[in-house]
Amino acid sequence: MLLHGVIVLDAMKNLFLDRHNSKAYTLIEFLIYISLSSVISILCLSALNKAWFEILRVNKAQDAQLELALAGDVLRRDLQSASMRLYDWNESLFIFKKQSLTPKNNVMEEWVCWYVSDLGLVRADGDYDQVKNIWQSNDVSLVSRGVAKIDLNLKTDGNIVNASSVSLWPKKTLANDNKIAEYRVYVLLRNRVLQ
Repeated sequence: MLLHGVIVLDAMKNLFLDRHNSKAYTLIEFLIYISLSSVISILCLSALNKAWFEILRVNKAQDAQLELALAGDVLRRDLQSASMRLYDWNESLFIFKKQSLTPKNNVMEEWVCWYVSDLGLVRADGDYDQVKNIWQSNDVSLVSRGVAKIDLNLKTDGNIVNASSVSLWPKKTLANDNKIAEYRVYVLLRNRVLQ
């Protein structure tokens, strides 16, 4: 039994302390392996960090594009039910009369206004006095925080509005960082059927 313990100790001495043994590691070799594994792990973590921030940037760009598209969709729905009479429009203030059908098939009219404030794109609807250019009552709602500018162009034929086109411009920080261009809405008002 004692002989067996001596053989095991001798084998351990040869394994760990013998410099000529190919299985033995010196302290310098151990430090080299530790430093190499540290460098490799730092490179992998930096690559993962860069990929994570790129994913976040792409998600932010997609969210901004989706927000512009949703604001454009709400605007398109308002324009589809806008009045075709030119005197029902105030192009400079982007105010127009909207007509829709009630459940009892009566025509309901209300005034709608779109504008950009410090918060973003805002929609107001209610009663508007066209002669005095004042709102008698209105409800205001924030549609999108990412819109910096809105442009309206009307295509008219005499006193009839044939079509309207609107451009929504994103805020500069979103546009520059994420390469987002303007969002355009084009609505034909001629030959529509109210449903």
